[in-house]
Amino acid sequence: DDDDDDDGDKNDEKKSEMDSESSTSSTETSATRTTSQTKAPFGSDSIATIKALHDAEVHNAAPIEFYGCCTHMADAHSLSDYTHEQMAKFLLFLERVRKAGISIPTVSSDNSAALLTTNLTHFDANAILTQPGADTRGWVRIGGAIYGQRPSFPQLRAVSTLMASVQNVAVVKKGESVGYDRAYLASMDVRIATVTIGFADGYPRELGNGAGKVSIRGGVFPIAGNICMDMLMVELGPAGESE
Repeated sequence: DDDDDDDGDKNDEKKSEMDSESSTSSTETSATRTTSQTKAPFGSDSIATIKALHDAEVHNAAPIEFYGCCTHMADAHSLSDYTHEQMAKFLLFLERVRKAGISIPTVSSDNSAALLTTNLTHFDANAILTQPGADTRGWVRIGGAIYGQRPSFPQLRAVSTLMASVQNVAVVKKGESVGYDRAYLASMDVRIATVTIGFADGYPRELGNGAGKVSIRGGVFPIAGNICMDMLMVELGPAGESE
């Protein structure tokens, strides 16, 4: 019986040690600092929220890190005054945050369009980044520009091209149809190319009937008829033209 009591005491000690370790681990996990982004309008309520988060961070009252402020240019590619007005509001907001005694670690204002629009004069590094004590780090957010997806900026080039093979070229007589639902009717004798890609490959059916275009040997041609599962057809022009 004494041996059983000793075993029980040892088990209790082990359980107590495990509980202590578990409690320590839980405390360490809950103290992990997290970084998140919060969207808010340029107003006094936003400043109050930022100040509350900042004070909580300074006094270790919450596992939150105040990372900085940003704005998003919705119309930067145009020549309107909207972006200039938006930037003026953002600069005023930064000034009010700093006057509230909050140091701003980072600021971001430019997306792809704002970065590439040379006629904009909104970026004043001194106004945006300079503050008492420690300067702010600035960064830009280039999304679509990385992939060349901004056609209004000719200096960009697409980084990817969807390619398929021309399987066949045939002459379709005037009045004959092409594809499902006879959606394409030839208004003259035309040359139609069959290309080896369709909606089963992910090509959108919405691009049929001339909505989409295909580049072949440097020329751009409209899609003829509906997109098929494994192929699509392209109108190359009147029959008899040089290929």
